[in-house]
Amino acid sequence: VTLSPGTVNVGQTANGIVTLDADAPPNMTVALAANANYGTLTPAVVPIAAGRSNGSFTVTNTSVPAGATSATLTVTATYAGNFGTANLIINQAISLVSLVFNPTSIVQSGVPASDTAVGTVILTLPAPVGGALITLSVVNVSGPTVNPGVPASVTIPAGNTTATFNVVATGLQPGSTAVVQVIATYAGTKAQSNNLNVTDQLIH
Repeated sequence: VTLSPGTVNVGQTANGIVTLDADAPPNMTVALAANANYGTLTPAVVPIAAGRSNGSFTVTNTSVPAGATSATLTVTATYAGNFGTANLIINQAISLVSLVFNPTSIVQSGVPASDTAVGTVILTLPAPVGGALITLSVVNVSGPTVNPGVPASVTIPAGNTTATFNVVATGLQPGSTAVVQVIATYAGTKAQSNNLNVTDQLIH
């Protein structure tokens, strides 16, 4: 029995192949069974046409137990007392939880320097090997268009769930105020920050 891919995220599908060591006789079927209810085997009984040496099936509705980050689904194919097995690793998908700024208000000033806020990006699970590259984009909620030094991306190191970046009050005309938000994107998921108020205090 083989499964492709051998590792999926929750909700993804794997394709399976049952292979015989000889051509099938007429009306041959192979029964499938799983060690746990982490996926649906379709069909549960695989027909193999006479003269053929393999048949196919799919694993759908993949899941992991509540609170678990991964699970292993073992598929066993049985025919005439012979059996073969294959394992499917199912991982909980990593997604963004939030993006938060602290403090939520910063002031542009040259006396002695403009304020800095720290943005913190949080994932549901530790980042994979190689880290998680989070892309960042600025949305101007109100006031003049301004980008307070938000980087294009930030990387959460492998094994970690958070990363931080700094923004600085800059780019405003004297006496103006802008409200911005930042949208973080990773693996098809998004997190929108709280409002960040950027104000110029007129003293330069």
